[in-house]
Amino acid sequence: MPPDPPPITLSKRFHPLKGRSGAADARKDASVPEILGDEIETDEATMEPILRPDKMTMPQLWKKLVANRRNNGEVVVPSELVDIMSALIYSMEDTSNRMNALEAQLKRLDTFEARLLTLTATCLTTSTPPAETGTLPPNPKSWAAAAPRTPPPNRVINEFKPSQVVIRSNEDCRPFEGASSKEIVDRINRTLRQIDAMSAGKKIEVKGAAILPSRSVKLYTATRSEANWLLENRCQWSTLADPKLVTSPPVYPIVIDSVPTEQYPNTTQIGLVLTEQNPIPPEFLHSIRWLSKPTVPGQQNGSVIVNLLHKELAQRMVKGTVYYEWNCLCVRACKKTRIQCHRCQEPGHIAAHCKDRIRCKFCGNDHDSQECPEPKDSPPH
Repeated sequence: MPPDPPPITLSKRFHPLKGRSGAADARKDASVPEILGDEIETDEATMEPILRPDKMTMPQLWKKLVANRRNNGEVVVPSELVDIMSALIYSMEDTSNRMNALEAQLKRLDTFEARLLTLTATCLTTSTPPAETGTLPPNPKSWAAAAPRTPPPNRVINEFKPSQVVIRSNEDCRPFEGASSKEIVDRINRTLRQIDAMSAGKKIEVKGAAILPSRSVKLYTATRSEANWLLENRCQWSTLADPKLVTSPPVYPIVIDSVPTEQYPNTTQIGLVLTEQNPIPPEFLHSIRWLSKPTVPGQQNGSVIVNLLHKELAQRMVKGTVYYEWNCLCVRACKKTRIQCHRCQEPGHIAAHCKDRIRCKFCGNDHDSQECPEPKDSPPH
């Protein structure tokens, strides 16, 4: 805050202003003491009039000057009052600046108060009410105690949770017959070391093995990537570990719709047409089968499942179309459905491994679905 301006000492003599003075202006200009009147103080030492600007405002001074104007309406400002008016104008500007700054601070305080009220209302609605006995709730926990702890990484969670993969052999094959789990693990690990099997820069090692009732081999590994490698490259090591462990290569099925049914049930001609009219290498085509039988009379089109040996080729075909007999056909991904037993109608296994009683899918009785006396076009129960 700037200091108040010092008192100004006024002279007793009045120096008239230079200018024109007409006949109409016969009134003598008022002196400073006459203009200010009671606002003048007298210095006891020098007996000279003293004006203190802090005891007068600009509107008051201007009002007194207007009250002592000339007959023709002119307002004469004595030279002694120029410094006083400058000091008052400076004081008015400083006051205006301070008011603007104060107004900005008041707006910030209003915003802070509104936020505080909102936060208080939220805390009141979410806080636990006190018990009916009048006891106060316990002290709230600190933020460090209330904040949830960071979960451990997946490496720690899966430390004792090994990955597993099932290697299915072809029919009528009995791999590792009579061998114990230790012998199976030793033979497979020996084979993996011979072919230098690596995953993520580490050598693949089987931790455990088991023979399932279906004669498939279940293998346990330390990581998921090792299990995926064993499954995707099973044709490279399976027969080396045991000649009876004959597996099929991994296939990537796609579905082609609107295929003419005139070729049913022959699928060899379908494969020849697809490889001739599309950029599909014949060595990548594993097998083709119809999705369903064209049982409806007069049905002209159907869908076929094409099993490919190349993953990227299957992905590119799903995103586009194929040509068959100069017709553009749609291609879609083949989604695996849930396995259901056709013997007991329960999901999760197939009829070859079923040990439950036979149940008909039409009437629900204990007989085979093919021997059901109800009409076959009736909906299943």
